[in-house]
Amino acid sequence: MGQQEVSDFLQLKEGEWLSSKEIAENLDIPIKAIRESLKRLRKGNRILYKPANRQYMDYGKRHFFLYKYED
Repeated sequence: MGQQEVSDFLQLKEGEWLSSKEIAENLDIPIKAIRESLKRLRKGNRILYKPANRQYMDYGKRHFFLYKYED
């Protein structure tokens, strides 16, 4: 699993904000691999990210983000 697959998936979901868990479930890839790919994409400014709203806070994460492809 690489950054390209994650980037391609986010492009397919054009305009939708997705959590790392949602991406992992849709691609059937371990969450750890998805998080590493997202981390690299964030550092390269290839995707947009924002803090999650309360709807996602039940995951128990303090720093929880949503992602989408940069148009």
